[in-house]
Amino acid sequence: MTIFAAAAAGPAAARIRGYSMALWAVGVLAIGAIIGLTAFSIALAAGGDSVYAWESDSPLAATTTDGGTTWSAEDSAYIEVPASLGDAPLVITLTAGGPYATVGLSGPGATTADGYPPLVAVLAIGEDGVPVASTPGSRLWVTSELSSGAEGPWTVTLTPLPVTDLDDGETAGSGNVDLRYSGSATTATLTQTGTGLLAVEVITPTTEPEVLTAVDTSTLTVAWSPGESVVLRIRSESTTASWTVTVGSAAAGAGE
Repeated sequence: MTIFAAAAAGPAAARIRGYSMALWAVGVLAIGAIIGLTAFSIALAAGGDSVYAWESDSPLAATTTDGGTTWSAEDSAYIEVPASLGDAPLVITLTAGGPYATVGLSGPGATTADGYPPLVAVLAIGEDGVPVASTPGSRLWVTSELSSGAEGPWTVTLTPLPVTDLDDGETAGSGNVDLRYSGSATTATLTQTGTGLLAVEVITPTTEPEVLTAVDTSTLTVAWSPGESVVLRIRSESTTASWTVTVGSAAAGAGE
Protein backbone atom coordinates (compact mmCIF):
# COMPACT_ATOMS: atom_id res chain seq x y z
CA MET A 1 0.00 0.00 0.00
CA THR A 2 1.08 3.56 -0.66
CA ILE A 3 1.58 5.52 2.55
CA PHE A 4 0.55 8.83 1.02
CA ALA A 5 -2.52 8.22 -1.10
CA ALA A 6 -3.45 11.85 -1.79
CA ALA A 7 -1.61 14.85 -3.19
CA ALA A 8 -2.96 18.37 -3.58
CA ALA A 9 -1.66 21.83 -4.40
CA GLY A 10 -1.24 24.83 -2.12
CA PRO A 11 -1.78 24.58 1.66
CA ALA A 12 -2.94 20.96 1.39
CA ALA A 13 0.38 19.95 -0.18
CA ALA A 14 2.27 21.73 2.58
CA ARG A 15 0.36 19.78 5.22
CA ILE A 16 1.16 16.49 3.47
CA ARG A 17 4.86 17.36 3.21
CA GLY A 18 5.03 18.16 6.92
CA TYR A 19 3.31 14.94 7.86
CA SER A 20 5.54 13.01 5.42
CA MET A 21 8.67 14.31 7.11
CA ALA A 22 7.39 13.27 10.53
CA LEU A 23 6.61 9.75 9.32
CA TRP A 24 9.97 9.57 7.55
CA ALA A 25 11.77 10.40 10.80
CA VAL A 26 9.82 7.75 12.71
CA GLY A 27 10.59 5.26 9.95
CA VAL A 28 14.33 5.91 10.19
CA LEU A 29 14.25 5.32 13.94
CA ALA A 30 12.26 2.11 13.49
CA ILE A 31 14.69 0.80 10.85
CA GLY A 32 17.59 1.59 13.14
CA ALA A 33 15.88 -0.27 15.97
CA ILE A 34 15.30 -3.32 13.77
CA ILE A 35 18.93 -3.35 12.60
CA GLY A 36 20.13 -3.04 16.18
CA LEU A 37 17.84 -5.79 17.39
CA THR A 38 18.88 -8.10 14.57
CA ALA A 39 22.51 -7.64 15.50
CA PHE A 40 22.34 -7.58 19.29
CA SER A 41 19.03 -8.86 20.69
CA ILE A 42 19.88 -12.56 20.87
CA ALA A 43 18.51 -14.72 23.67
CA LEU A 44 20.54 -17.62 25.06
CA ALA A 45 18.84 -21.00 25.10
CA ALA A 46 19.81 -23.88 27.37
CA GLY A 47 23.21 -25.21 26.30
CA GLY A 48 24.51 -21.84 25.16
CA ASP A 49 23.02 -21.75 21.66
CA SER A 50 22.18 -18.22 20.56
CA VAL A 51 18.56 -18.15 19.44
CA TYR A 52 15.44 -16.06 19.58
CA ALA A 53 12.73 -17.58 21.75
CA TRP A 54 10.76 -18.89 18.77
CA GLU A 55 13.83 -20.83 17.58
CA SER A 56 14.01 -22.86 20.79
CA ASP A 57 12.32 -26.23 21.30
CA SER A 58 11.47 -25.03 24.82
CA PRO A 59 10.92 -21.27 24.48
CA LEU A 60 10.95 -19.07 27.55
CA ALA A 61 7.52 -17.93 28.72
CA ALA A 62 7.14 -14.43 30.16
CA THR A 63 5.48 -14.19 33.57
CA THR A 64 2.69 -12.00 34.89
CA THR A 65 1.89 -11.05 38.46
CA ASP A 66 -1.38 -9.21 37.88
CA GLY A 67 -3.49 -11.65 35.91
CA GLY A 68 -2.32 -10.78 32.42
CA THR A 69 -1.79 -7.01 32.09
CA THR A 70 1.93 -6.74 32.97
CA TRP A 71 4.51 -9.25 31.65
CA SER A 72 8.26 -9.65 32.21
CA ALA A 73 11.15 -11.90 31.22
CA GLU A 74 14.94 -11.79 31.33
CA ASP A 75 15.46 -12.81 27.71
CA SER A 76 13.60 -13.24 24.45
CA ALA A 77 10.29 -14.81 25.46
CA TYR A 78 6.67 -15.27 24.50
CA ILE A 79 3.42 -14.05 26.02
CA GLU A 80 0.38 -16.26 25.50
CA VAL A 81 -2.49 -13.80 25.29
CA PRO A 82 -4.94 -14.69 28.08
CA ALA A 83 -8.68 -14.94 27.53
CA SER A 84 -9.13 -12.62 30.51
CA LEU A 85 -8.17 -9.66 28.29
CA GLY A 86 -11.09 -10.34 25.96
CA ASP A 87 -11.06 -10.60 22.17
CA ALA A 88 -10.23 -6.96 21.42
CA PRO A 89 -6.88 -6.05 19.82
CA LEU A 90 -4.20 -5.13 22.35
CA VAL A 91 -1.93 -2.14 22.79
CA ILE A 92 1.53 -3.34 23.89
CA THR A 93 3.78 -0.85 25.68
CA LEU A 94 7.44 -1.28 26.72
CA THR A 95 7.82 0.03 30.29
CA ALA A 96 11.20 -1.41 31.36
CA GLY A 97 14.26 -2.86 29.67
CA GLY A 98 14.96 -1.68 26.18
CA PRO A 99 15.49 0.95 24.89
CA TYR A 100 13.85 -1.00 22.06
CA ALA A 101 11.96 -4.24 21.64
CA THR A 102 10.48 -6.12 18.71
CA VAL A 103 7.21 -8.05 18.82
CA GLY A 104 6.26 -10.99 16.63
CA LEU A 105 2.81 -12.60 16.52
CA SER A 106 1.83 -16.23 15.98
CA GLY A 107 -1.16 -18.43 16.65
CA PRO A 108 -4.89 -17.90 16.02
CA GLY A 109 -5.43 -15.16 13.46
CA ALA A 110 -1.75 -14.92 12.52
CA THR A 111 0.45 -16.84 10.12
CA THR A 112 4.17 -17.56 10.12
CA ALA A 113 6.61 -17.71 7.24
CA ASP A 114 9.94 -19.59 7.22
CA GLY A 115 9.55 -20.33 10.93
CA TYR A 116 9.57 -16.67 11.98
CA PRO A 117 6.57 -14.96 13.57
CA PRO A 118 5.58 -11.91 11.50
CA LEU A 119 6.99 -8.68 12.95
CA VAL A 120 4.00 -6.61 14.10
CA ALA A 121 5.54 -3.94 16.33
CA VAL A 122 8.73 -2.11 17.27
CA LEU A 123 8.52 -0.66 20.79
CA ALA A 124 10.57 2.08 22.46
CA ILE A 125 10.87 3.09 26.10
CA GLY A 126 8.94 6.28 26.82
CA GLU A 127 6.87 6.04 23.64
CA ASP A 128 3.19 5.25 23.20
CA GLY A 129 2.22 1.61 22.90
CA VAL A 130 1.61 -0.07 19.55
CA PRO A 131 -1.69 -1.80 18.69
CA VAL A 132 -1.44 -5.44 17.60
CA ALA A 133 -4.20 -7.61 16.13
CA SER A 134 -3.83 -10.42 18.65
CA THR A 135 -6.54 -12.77 19.86
CA PRO A 136 -6.82 -15.00 22.97
CA GLY A 137 -4.41 -17.90 22.63
CA SER A 138 -2.08 -16.19 20.18
CA ARG A 139 1.54 -15.62 21.17
CA LEU A 140 3.43 -12.34 21.29
CA TRP A 141 7.18 -12.95 20.90
CA VAL A 142 9.09 -10.14 22.62
CA THR A 143 12.82 -9.52 22.21
CA SER A 144 14.34 -6.53 23.99
CA GLU A 145 17.64 -4.74 23.45
CA LEU A 146 18.99 -3.64 26.84
CA SER A 147 20.82 -0.34 26.90
CA SER A 148 24.53 -0.38 27.69
CA GLY A 149 25.13 -1.51 31.25
CA ALA A 150 21.45 -2.13 31.96
CA GLU A 151 20.38 -5.20 33.87
CA GLY A 152 17.13 -6.85 34.76
CA PRO A 153 14.09 -8.02 32.83
CA TRP A 154 12.08 -6.25 30.18
CA THR A 155 8.49 -5.41 31.06
CA VAL A 156 5.53 -4.72 28.80
CA THR A 157 1.88 -3.99 29.48
CA LEU A 158 -1.09 -5.22 27.45
CA THR A 159 -4.16 -3.01 27.28
CA PRO A 160 -7.34 -3.89 25.34
CA LEU A 161 -8.12 -1.46 22.52
CA PRO A 162 -11.85 -0.67 22.43
CA VAL A 163 -13.09 -1.17 18.88
CA THR A 164 -16.35 -0.87 16.95
CA ASP A 165 -17.05 -3.85 14.71
CA LEU A 166 -17.37 -2.95 11.04
CA ASP A 167 -19.80 -4.71 8.69
CA ASP A 168 -19.81 -5.12 4.92
CA GLY A 169 -21.16 -2.11 3.07
CA GLU A 170 -21.01 1.54 4.04
CA THR A 171 -20.37 3.11 7.45
CA ALA A 172 -20.36 6.90 7.91
CA GLY A 173 -18.91 8.96 10.71
CA SER A 174 -16.60 11.79 11.78
CA GLY A 175 -13.74 12.35 14.19
CA ASN A 176 -11.62 9.59 15.72
CA VAL A 177 -12.63 5.94 15.89
CA ASP A 178 -11.11 2.43 15.96
CA LEU A 179 -12.92 0.00 13.63
CA ARG A 180 -12.42 -3.78 13.37
CA TYR A 181 -13.44 -5.90 10.39
CA SER A 182 -13.46 -9.71 10.55
CA GLY A 183 -15.50 -10.67 7.47
CA SER A 184 -14.52 -12.18 4.13
CA ALA A 185 -13.79 -8.96 2.22
CA THR A 186 -10.19 -7.91 1.62
CA THR A 187 -10.57 -4.26 0.58
CA ALA A 188 -12.10 -1.05 1.89
CA THR A 189 -12.23 2.54 0.73
CA LEU A 190 -12.22 5.53 3.05
CA THR A 191 -13.63 8.76 1.63
CA GLN A 192 -13.25 12.07 3.43
CA THR A 193 -15.56 14.98 2.63
CA GLY A 194 -14.43 18.40 3.78
CA THR A 195 -11.08 19.95 4.66
CA GLY A 196 -8.24 18.84 6.90
CA LEU A 197 -5.85 15.94 7.39
CA LEU A 198 -7.16 12.40 7.86
CA ALA A 199 -4.82 9.60 8.98
CA VAL A 200 -5.67 5.89 8.96
CA GLU A 201 -3.53 3.31 10.77
CA VAL A 202 -3.99 -0.18 9.30
CA ILE A 203 -3.35 -3.05 11.74
CA THR A 204 -3.29 -6.72 10.69
CA PRO A 205 -1.96 -9.92 12.34
CA THR A 206 0.88 -10.26 9.83
CA THR A 207 2.36 -6.78 9.35
CA GLU A 208 3.54 -3.76 11.29
CA PRO A 209 0.94 -0.98 11.58
CA GLU A 210 0.93 1.19 8.45
CA VAL A 211 -0.26 4.79 8.23
CA LEU A 212 -2.06 6.26 5.22
CA THR A 213 -3.11 9.88 4.95
CA ALA A 214 -5.59 12.00 2.99
CA VAL A 215 -6.01 15.76 2.81
CA ASP A 216 -9.33 17.52 2.20
CA THR A 217 -11.92 15.73 0.04
CA SER A 218 -10.20 12.54 -1.17
CA THR A 219 -10.33 8.74 -1.11
CA LEU A 220 -7.98 6.08 0.27
CA THR A 221 -7.99 2.39 -0.62
CA VAL A 222 -6.94 -0.25 1.93
CA ALA A 223 -6.28 -3.94 1.25
CA TRP A 224 -5.37 -6.90 3.46
CA SER A 225 -4.87 -10.64 3.10
CA PRO A 226 -7.82 -13.09 2.98
CA GLY A 227 -8.86 -14.41 6.37
CA GLU A 228 -7.27 -11.58 8.34
CA SER A 229 -9.01 -9.47 10.92
CA VAL A 230 -8.05 -5.85 10.29
CA VAL A 231 -8.26 -2.78 12.53
CA LEU A 232 -8.61 0.69 11.02
CA ARG A 233 -7.64 3.50 13.43
CA ILE A 234 -9.13 6.67 11.94
CA ARG A 235 -7.77 9.99 13.18
CA SER A 236 -9.11 13.31 11.89
CA GLU A 237 -7.69 16.77 12.59
CA SER A 238 -10.90 18.40 11.34
CA THR A 239 -13.95 19.27 13.42
CA THR A 240 -16.11 19.71 10.32
CA ALA A 241 -15.06 16.99 7.85
CA SER A 242 -16.84 13.63 7.68
CA TRP A 243 -15.72 10.24 6.39
CA THR A 244 -17.28 7.10 4.94
CA VAL A 245 -15.81 3.58 5.03
CA THR A 246 -17.03 1.13 2.38
CA VAL A 247 -16.11 -2.54 2.77
CA GLY A 248 -16.53 -5.35 0.26
CA SER A 249 -17.48 -5.42 -3.43
CA ALA A 250 -18.55 -1.78 -3.44
CA ALA A 251 -15.10 -0.84 -2.12
CA ALA A 252 -13.40 -2.80 -4.90
CA GLY A 253 -15.43 -0.93 -7.49
CA ALA A 254 -14.72 2.41 -5.89
CA GLY A 255 -10.97 1.81 -5.99
CA GLU A 256 -10.90 1.11 -9.75
